[in-house]
Amino acid sequence: RDIFVLRELGGVYIALEKYEEAWQVIEEIERLDRHAFERNAECAALRGKWLRKSNDPNKATEVYERALRHNPKSYYLATLAAEASLEANNNDSAIKHYTRSLEIIEELNESNIWAWASAAIASLATSEIERAKKFALLISVESPSREELNTIEGGLRLVQDRLDVSNEDFDMVLGIVRGAATR
Repeated sequence: RDIFVLRELGGVYIALEKYEEAWQVIEEIERLDRHAFERNAECAALRGKWLRKSNDPNKATEVYERALRHNPKSYYLATLAAEASLEANNNDSAIKHYTRSLEIIEELNESNIWAWASAAIASLATSEIERAKKFALLISVESPSREELNTIEGGLRLVQDRLDVSNEDFDMVLGIVRGAATR
């Protein structure tokens, strides 16, 4: 319970760009449970986000990968590992993690906007454009909020910026996502 509250607090500090305070929260979580960042996907996400904000995407990737070994069905961790890998200019690692994210989503038959967003982004990253369009349409039907759209667009843009994705494919997928999205 304390870890849940601390995790939320750490996320707020990061959002407010209070990185020293966020690090203190991360240290407190580790004091309470030295395995929290391996066993708990949300704790790993917090530490990884702090590392990414501190310009250390390689270490963030390591945090996500370690947590993914303990949470092998977490498409969230696989997606975060892919993003951090892209930020570290390790495209091969990113593709491996995006591929794993897609596998997990399909294995679990996940059916929610964030699973579809992860799958659309991963499909774009792995050059599976028709698949990306399918997931983009599922997102569009849900009429995502402006905040959700911005997050999804950020993931798509990261892939386009770091991988060899054509403007045409990017614009097509993003256009489908935005289709019914002005709630």
